Amino acid sequence: LCPETMGKINQLGDLEEVLAICAPSEGLLPCVDFGHLYARSLGALDGAAAVEGMLDRMVQVLGEARARVFHSHFSKIQFTPNGGEKMHLTFAQDDFGPDPAPLMAEVARRGWSPTFICESAGTQAEDAVEMKRIYQSFCSSEEA
Repeated sequence: LCPETMGKINQLGDLEEVLAICAPSEGLLPCVDFGHLYARSLGALDGAAAVEGMLDRMVQVLGEARARVFHSHFSKIQFTPNGGEKMHLTFAQDDFGPDPAPLMAEVARRGWSPTFICESAGTQAEDAVEMKRIYQSFCSSEEA
């Protein structure tokens, strides 16, 4: 079972809440939707430092073994001026984030193997292939 982080500010489901739900049971893994967290934070949760902080927090609460195999949804998401998710976007739309590269770089650096589901608006297959390409480029650079 994978409780998911949510994109609207008034919904239960920021990262801390989802980790608190998952912590007591080995049968629960978080579904971290980085687009939702980006929207909830009005764009603040984007970039390498934000990704590293979120993944580190998962390790603190769940331990390395569970954190390394988390479930994830990813897409760029437009948020409203008052905060929260408005709509899922495609990777080609660059007016909102988050950028997938910092996440792919950090997952590759850590040697983790989470499950990523791409939820782009109508371009899921193409954007999933792009995420895989980005991830593999960081795996190649880690081996060099």
